Order: sequence, then structure tokens, then C-alpha cells
Amino acid sequence: GVYPNPSSVGFFFNFELTGNKLPDEFLIEIISPTGQLVTRFGIEDIYQFYIGNNEIFWNGNDTTGKTLTNGVYLYRLHIKANDKESVNTGRLVWIR
Repeated sequence: GVYPNPSSVGFFFNFELTGNKLPDEFLIEIISPTGQLVTRFGIEDIYQFYIGNNEIFWNGNDTTGKTLTNGVYLYRLHIKANDKESVNTGRLVWIR
């Protein structure tokens, strides 16, 4: 899941990795209300994964470091590990 939502300071993305292997693919994408890519986090951006519960924080900045304007944003969390693929999507409400 994602919390807190709504937020003015950032969001935590929680996900669980099962099995005995770390992800082959990992991607979080944040999409603006107009459909543009705001930022993305790939497997190369994550310091460390764990088998079990994981948490990643996003501070609400776009790829240039600019803080988002108020609005409803979409997220897409894609994980592929142990020959299983998972895609979760949802809304993030950003208020400043």
C-alpha cells in the first residue's frame, strides 16, 4: 500500500517480496493529472531489497527536484521476481 494519503511531505510505498530471490524487475512510476511522467524509480535506484516487507519513500519531487503542485497523481508499481509479476496502481493526493 501507500501511505499517508493524502500527503504534503511524501509517500511510503510498501510491498512484500516472497520466495528466495530478489526482484529481476522493479519500477515505480508517478504520473501527473495530465498524464505526463513525473518521476520513476527503477531497480537501479533502490539501495537494498529484502525478502519480506520493503518500504520506499518518495518525497514528492519530480525528476528535476521540483516539488509537485496540488493534485491527484497516479502511481504504478511493477515487480517481477521468482517468475511472478505484480502490477499495482492507485491514486496519490498531494496537498501543499
